Amino acid sequence: AFHSDASGDFIGPAALWISKRAAWYETPLLTIAPLIGLPILLVLAGLYGFSARVAYRRLGLSAAGLGALYLLGLVIEAQYANRVIVLDQEWIAVIWRGLFQLVLLGLFVWPFALAWSWREAPPKPGVGGVAATIHLSLVGAACLALVMLAAYWKLLGRL
Repeated sequence: AFHSDASGDFIGPAALWISKRAAWYETPLLTIAPLIGLPILLVLAGLYGFSARVAYRRLGLSAAGLGALYLLGLVIEAQYANRVIVLDQEWIAVIWRGLFQLVLLGLFVWPFALAWSWREAPPKPGVGGVAATIHLSLVGAACLALVMLAAYWKLLGRL
């Protein structure tokens, strides 16, 4: 697809992506939409801050914080990654990427914290308890999915 022309310039076709068929797991619906939708689900878990259960308050607020920090990390990466490379200020990128790695670690640990809290105090039966259990389970799955998406986009372990 790429080659050198007569003057030695490295060239290639203008629209390489047209001839490449994306795999089912590379579609925008599965790779880009969750980058925004899943952190919003985590931010909405902040509504558990009003819960009577202390464990739900802590878990909900921590999930909301992680979701907001994840979105902030993505925005910073998208807006400024090329700029710091061009300006030869990679040390700035190391700082925000290091913080983003801590957010990813928090997202990975969050479902285990949820399981631990359920081990200590099982969810209460009833409509509210079942709904909270389902919602928090979805939030835990979203946390792990965000870590997997970060790995897919090569943001996991990248400083």
